[in-house]
Amino acid sequence: MSTSEQDGIAVIGMAGRFPAADSVAELWANLLAGERAIRRFEEAELAAAGVPESLRRNPSYRPFGADLAGIDLFDADFFGIPAHEARLIDPQHRIFLETCWRALEDAGHDPGGFGGRIGVFGATGLSTYLLNVVAGQAELPEDGLSYPVLLGNDKDYLCTRAAYRLGLTGPAVTVQTACSSSLVAVHLAVESLLAFECDLALVGGVSVAVPQHTGYLHREGGIFSPDGQCRVFDAEAAGTVRGSGCGVVVLRRLADAVTGQDRVDAVIRGSAVNNDGRDKAGFTAPSAAGQTEVIRDALAVSGVPAEQIGYVEAHGTGTALGDPIEVRALTEALGTDPGRYLGSVKANLGHLDVAAGVTGLIKTVLVLREQRIPAQVGYTAPNAHIADQLAAYRIPTSSVRPEQPLRAAAVSSFGLGGTNAHVVLTAAAEPDRPAPPGGSYRVQLSARDRTALAVQIRDLHEHLARHEVRLDDLAFTLANGRAPFAAQAAWRVRSVAELRQALADHLAGQGDPATAATGDPDDFSVARRIPLPGHPLRGQRHWIDAAPAPTAAAGLAEQVRQRTATFLRTPELAPGDDLYEIGLDSMAAVELVTLLREDTGLPLTFESFDGLRTVEEVVAHLSELAAGAADTGHRHLLTELRPGTAPGHVFLVPPAGGSTTSYLDLSKHLGEERTLWALGHPVERAAEFATIRGLAALYTGLVREVQPQGPYTIVGYSFGGSVAFEMATELERAGERVDRLIMLDSHPPEAYLGGDTEDRDFLAAFGALLTELFPGTVLPATSASTVEEVLACCDDGTWSPAVRAELAKFFRIWRDNHRALKRWYPDHRLAADITQIRAEARENAEIMSTLDMGTVDKGLWAKHTEGRLHLLPTPGDHYSMIRNPDHAAVLGKVLDGALRDTPGAR
Repeated sequence: MSTSEQDGIAVIGMAGRFPAADSVAELWANLLAGERAIRRFEEAELAAAGVPESLRRNPSYRPFGADLAGIDLFDADFFGIPAHEARLIDPQHRIFLETCWRALEDAGHDPGGFGGRIGVFGATGLSTYLLNVVAGQAELPEDGLSYPVLLGNDKDYLCTRAAYRLGLTGPAVTVQTACSSSLVAVHLAVESLLAFECDLALVGGVSVAVPQHTGYLHREGGIFSPDGQCRVFDAEAAGTVRGSGCGVVVLRRLADAVTGQDRVDAVIRGSAVNNDGRDKAGFTAPSAAGQTEVIRDALAVSGVPAEQIGYVEAHGTGTALGDPIEVRALTEALGTDPGRYLGSVKANLGHLDVAAGVTGLIKTVLVLREQRIPAQVGYTAPNAHIADQLAAYRIPTSSVRPEQPLRAAAVSSFGLGGTNAHVVLTAAAEPDRPAPPGGSYRVQLSARDRTALAVQIRDLHEHLARHEVRLDDLAFTLANGRAPFAAQAAWRVRSVAELRQALADHLAGQGDPATAATGDPDDFSVARRIPLPGHPLRGQRHWIDAAPAPTAAAGLAEQVRQRTATFLRTPELAPGDDLYEIGLDSMAAVELVTLLREDTGLPLTFESFDGLRTVEEVVAHLSELAAGAADTGHRHLLTELRPGTAPGHVFLVPPAGGSTTSYLDLSKHLGEERTLWALGHPVERAAEFATIRGLAALYTGLVREVQPQGPYTIVGYSFGGSVAFEMATELERAGERVDRLIMLDSHPPEAYLGGDTEDRDFLAAFGALLTELFPGTVLPATSASTVEEVLACCDDGTWSPAVRAELAKFFRIWRDNHRALKRWYPDHRLAADITQIRAEARENAEIMSTLDMGTVDKGLWAKHTEGRLHLLPTPGDHYSMIRNPDHAAVLGKVLDGALRDTPGAR
């Protein structure tokens, strides 16, 4: 990669978590103070990590390392990751995702508002979480790892997960070249930017050992230090020490960074990557020739003269073999000009494996930006094998500021196996900027909730107490570099001092920020993005803890949990986990019900199981059955799908098949304000409720147990819309108000005015329905006289007897409910408005014709209300609108708008 003065690659943001440092700023402070994060682990830590006492007493055992705090913590909610999924994900992936977010905030860019493509290039270490935690607790299938475990731990998904969760559309590439991986990732990201494959790039690496507090066995001549110290270039250098950490930088083409008003911390001018090949002592041995060549290549393409390189961040492992080879290669490539500074961050943090290269790059960027050289801890005298070469370098034993400004620097990273990377950087030019324009500026903060907003206000107040900033820079960064969230506060101020006072007043419970936020448009003509506190991430523990050994007398709860965990291939399944979020669907539920019925000997039915979302709920229902106290009423037909964050309820009426599973998927796309309730079909006592009015009376009674008084919100899909209409009728007759009646593609009663339908027609229509419900199903070629024959024709060999039995039951419910529609016509005009969300595509004509249903305009519902009829379109047909994931996501947004009654939703 080569660049010119105009097309360099700007480093515009950085973030990281390192041993003893939770941020880049803390890392820099520690480096300047000469802090060493490598430490001796305590006996209790070693025991908790599972290090056997016999190993701890081994004379060669060394209990040293550089650990990373809080690797079990993760803000899964912030990134929309369910708790059960978060527990399965390697902490390396989780830390990398959070660090990518923080790096974008540091750069002042909201990924959702960036006007180009953002790429992500990264590296991660081997998943020791998988090997030492997940696999130890998982009941893995005989044919290998389960899909969720694979997705959570395989290296392939490091960058693609970040791209998915952050909405990034540029290249997402995981790089694996051992220790040099993250610096090779930098090289590839630069190439991608110069090729215009992306317009912004997140680049980094993460390495976290699980467990961390394990130490190592020292072997004479090996790579690990005999005393737990990494003395790079020193006369007593004898090995390195492991460390855990993560670093991410944000890169952008320099010209775009300037026009985009980014701050530029340093500029990458050239990079190169090569491999040693066979010209070395062994596969894992370094090669002076390969290192020399990669340094020369990077220097040549950068256009930076060797004499301008004032600082080199070396790979610097502190090993007896590695240091001499590297210093000789540096000297061969750069020459012997005196006065060049040399250092390696590994002496402070240990060897961060695949994250080592980007960590060295971050340190080098800080050296150029701050014009300071941190002390090289542990260095007292030069390694005797390279004393002559080291004489040409300055290795500071205390933090120094160079006599002359550093114009350029370089960083090396060499991977075990021979892949070498070298990057050349220059200091960023600091252009003269005019003073900020006069006038006031709107300063806005935004967070996902009021608690997080309060933390942001406090953090900004503390930041302004420690850092001098320009008001236009601050307002510009917050206005253009932060993702918008629901909770917001804004102030209009004329100075930073005024803002600090306003923040202090707010923290003291005084002042309303919303009243001072209006005014003329702000002048950001000379502003730029600056580092500011970002959105707080709330780390919650997401970890697979050791499970107690099962006993022969395992109770019903553990029996059900184990069976369900095995079936779903989710070994860490907790009693309160949502089974449908884990992956359970209606087809899988049929199998699980059969297994539980066989295991427990209890009369569990699919209909009674449908709506039970957690192991706790399943166990409670089975306990009632076991005690002979199964519900003889109907309260079990009303299930809370999801609690709300505010008062209010939404009642969901099932379609003709009686299943509520379609609402489970749809609920993921709805707002969290209202509690969602799903009504189930009374299968066991269907004969008592064989009419629309009978079902409506049953459901209305259940609804009023939860919500005694109106106004009510009722939603029904297809057949459920007709039942919901009759429920609204009954509520209005009782003097209650229905403020939202929402139908999802429900046919008006005029569509069912044809004569009764014969069983043979229902069977023919059912075959066509199965092709809609299960894409790929072959339509029966001949007529069938029983539902079992229809299922036999449609089955591709994957349906178990339990699935067939439940589909047969589904057919009978669907048939009987359609017959009920044929016999129903409203006898009351509602006072309430009706919202009809209708599919844009036509319904399956064969099903409509076979069931003798008329294709009528859904606008005919207007005849049945004194209020207004609101017609809202949604993509797909009658079935795909709710079953196709992409269509369901749109339907969810349309329905959410109707529930909120927002402008434009009607």
